[in-house]
Amino acid sequence: MTTLTKRVDSLRPILGLVSVAAFLLAWHLAARLGGLPAFILPAPADVWTRFLRALVDGSLLSHTFVTLAEVLVGLLAGALFATLIGYLVAKSACWRTCSRRTWSPARPCRWWRLRRCWSSGSGRACSRRC
Repeated sequence: MTTLTKRVDSLRPILGLVSVAAFLLAWHLAARLGGLPAFILPAPADVWTRFLRALVDGSLLSHTFVTLAEVLVGLLAGALFATLIGYLVAKSACWRTCSRRTWSPARPCRWWRLRRCWSSGSGRACSRRC
């Protein structure tokens, strides 16, 4: 190991702290000198103060639970919708016919046929051969 490599390795923990400090300083300067209103770009100290206030008064915890509930409801709705669509596709005679003929690796023209089956919706295109 060279001397430079040893020196860089010894500075590695400090570089992380310096990076965070540089980011906070740039954020503070941008907030104060940027001319933007505080509701668009607040200073880091304002954000920290609001975070501590929300933590103390309990609103952070209640908002976190509401957000988590919304995420879980969305996940459940998406899973139910995907399961329903998957079931309908699996029970579709047109899909079964198209997929049986389309997924054959020796028949590349079948991909066009699958698109026709999806777009027709009537099953008529599924009964024709490629």
